[in-house]
Order: sequence, then structure tokens, then C-alpha cells
Amino acid sequence: MDFTVLNDTIEKSFAEEVDIVWLDKPNRRLKGVYDARHFEIVNDAEVGVSELITSLGVKDDALDPPKIGEKLVVREKVYRIADKRPDAEGWAVLELELSVL
Repeated sequence: MDFTVLNDTIEKSFAEEVDIVWLDKPNRRLKGVYDARHFEIVNDAEVGVSELITSLGVKDDALDPPKIGEKLVVREKVYRIADKRPDAEGWAVLELELSVL
């Protein structure tokens, strides 16, 4: 199955522009689907604890893919790419963590 049409439709429908920020070369702009949600951490305490997981889904550009450690500006906040999980169908999820420039 060719996922190109699905990936293009998701990007067209939900993606927003994001800047990749470099200190030593011009910034690069890409489109991605931003997601930030709380996940409950299971524990035995009476009070639940949650963790905020922030990610950006992007079409994985084979010529110049985003790399772990690069910084992104999303919704006026600076994030560092902490992990990259490609799905082998042309899409990748970038796990983000708050950072500074």
C-alpha cells in the first residue's frame, strides 16, 4: 500500500508551519502535526500523577530529515528533538522537550 496520499492528506488537513532553528546556518521551515497530551503514570499512591508528552508528526524528508538534538520553534515555544520514531511509511513522530535557544 502506498501511504503517500494519506500522508499528504494528513499534512494538508492538520499540519502547521514549524521552524527548525540552527545557530550556524539558516533556519528551515517544515510542516508538522503538533500534539501535547497528559498521560497518567500508574502508581500505588492515592494521588495520580501525569506526564505531559509533546510530539510533532512530520513527513520524513529523506533528503534532509529532522535530527535528534535539533531545536524547533512550535507555537512560540522552543523545543529540542529528544527522539525520532519513523513509521517506515514516510511519516515520523518527533518527541519534543522544552528547551532554550
